This record gives sequence, C-alpha cells and structure tokens, in this order.
Amino acid sequence: MPIIDLSLFEKYKDAVKEFSYFYLDFSRGCPFRCKFCTNSTDYIQSYKMVRIKTIKKCIEELNVIKNTKWLKIDNLYISDPVFLPNKKKREEFYEELNKIFKEEGGLPFEIQIYERV
Repeated sequence: MPIIDLSLFEKYKDAVKEFSYFYLDFSRGCPFRCKFCTNSTDYIQSYKMVRIKTIKKCIEELNVIKNTKWLKIDNLYISDPVFLPNKKKREEFYEELNKIFKEEGGLPFEIQIYERV
C-alpha cells in the first residue's frame, strides 16, 4: 500500500479546515471471518485480502501529516478494522511512536486507535 498523498486533498483544504480531525488507515481487509462483520462479506472480494503497511510506512505517514502546513488537525483517527493484528508489529509501532515523543517532543495532534478484541 502506498503512503498517503495529501496533495490530492489540497484542493479541498478550505473545506478540511472546518474539521479538526483526520482519518487514516494503516491496513485494508481483516484477517478474521466473523459472521456478523461487513469486513468478512463474501461478495466484496477485496475484503478477503489483508494488506498492512510496514511500520516504516506508518511512521512516514504520521510525519507527512505532521509536516503538511495546510492541514491543521487536533485528532488523528487510525480507523483500521483491526489495528495491526500482529502483536509484534503493533509493539514495534508503539516503540517507534515513543521515539518520536522522546526525540521530537511528540506530534501536534492526538492519535486515537481503536483496538478490537
């Protein structure tokens, strides 16, 4: 999966200014096949494939959002159906995020992640 290209949103920057939040996905699809969930529907073929960005790409995307001057947000919602289902990858992401806070003083927005169990 490619890194987010915020230049595609720039022509809407006046409309985006009214919002203090932004949604971002680090993955597509879901590794689980719960009967009740739309992410496991059989009629949408792409839902059957699980594609997860590397931790490096996830951190790069956070930096892209941080460094985009016209995008001023208070909250970033990481809206994956299942946030980084591999526990080691999830821990690696949190370690990299902690480095940003220790080395750079954090990010100019809060990050909200919904983990589902």
